[in-house]
Amino acid sequence: MVLYPSHSFWAGCTYSTVKFDSTENIISGYLVTNDGWYFTRSTIYYAIQFSKPLVSHGMFNNKEKKLYEKSDSISGDGVGCYLKFNTSKDEKVSMKVAISTKSVENAKKFIGGEISKWNFDKVRDNAD
Repeated sequence: MVLYPSHSFWAGCTYSTVKFDSTENIISGYLVTNDGWYFTRSTIYYAIQFSKPLVSHGMFNNKEKKLYEKSDSISGDGVGCYLKFNTSKDEKVSMKVAISTKSVENAKKFIGGEISKWNFDKVRDNAD
């Protein structure tokens, strides 16, 4: 799996950070964006938790075309991470994704508070 926050926002990301916390099995960070309309800068904080532990991971800088194996954090323009899981055939890895306009800590709180279980169908049904 590849997470590339620098590339995922439509308005244009100018800077982002990615950090892996193995104790919580969470990827977190933030991205600074330009809205593309009024050239307003904003920061979006995120946290992503996985239903399985990672087998291996690393970071990359796409602008510099460099990989950093087993690195736990990176920041800059064009950065992201790659993740590997040990799965059996047809096994799915679920993710809980939370964002905040205040802090990474708030995004992490939202993961546990908003969606406490690993049941996508139940979350979807509750949203209906």
